[in-house]
Amino acid sequence: MGLLSILLVGSGLFFADQEKGRFERKAASDILAQMVDGKGKVEVRVEPTLLGGLTGELHSATIRGSEFQLDEMPLFLEPERSKSGKIGELRLELKEFQLRKLRVSELKATIPGCRYDYGLAKSKSQIRVSQTGEGDGYVKLLEQDLADYLVAKYHEIKSCKVKLHGDTVWVEGYGEFLIVNSKFAVIGQVKIVDGTKLMLDNPSIYFDWVKADPLATQGLLKILNPIVDLERDLGLANSVTVEKVKMKDGVLTASGKTRIPTRPSDDSISEVRK
Repeated sequence: MGLLSILLVGSGLFFADQEKGRFERKAASDILAQMVDGKGKVEVRVEPTLLGGLTGELHSATIRGSEFQLDEMPLFLEPERSKSGKIGELRLELKEFQLRKLRVSELKATIPGCRYDYGLAKSKSQIRVSQTGEGDGYVKLLEQDLADYLVAKYHEIKSCKVKLHGDTVWVEGYGEFLIVNSKFAVIGQVKIVDGTKLMLDNPSIYFDWVKADPLATQGLLKILNPIVDLERDLGLANSVTVEKVKMKDGVLTASGKTRIPTRPSDDSISEVRK
């Protein structure tokens, strides 16, 4: 049973305060079991409407979590199912967690207008999300976490520091590349591509503080770009479309549209994990 399935079974069928509290604790425990090694902190809160027990309608469902690790999205859309139940807002409030190789400082998303199969919930104690709205959200990444991520992602980069200020990103470190083993520095901006990739743009590149020639520049950019690919690197499928990037005080904030993703094909999953 998926994360949202567990979450909504209790909220749709157990609306008395005592049962609601018991469900929230059980749902949090079940969600935690999906994390790597079952470690972390998770809290679940659900708010049914007055007649939610009859109609399957929820004002909101909120998942809060921190200090955990995930390898892939914990919930997916099943559009072929009934749309008899409603969720006003599905909220994710996550802090200080690891998503594959990248540590995330904070992630928040509010997704309105979701629907689920309430008949299935009543008959088999299962809930499957069949329709998603589109909401807003953001993710915050710290300089040091980005540096650690680049070292983990690219075997050519042996050490790295990242500085974020204004519209400029500064990446400095040591690498063992095909053409040279050298200290390097890249100074540029961050560009959004296809709503899912954060790319270095308009860069100035140096090896041992000598400006790189065009061929070496393209070679290093081919290694570094994209800095972060939300789909391929982090397995976020089509759940996030980045529209804006802001960098301030060592924090990169990427904000945009959020939704419950469709389940990727087996071929797509295999390609992401390579």
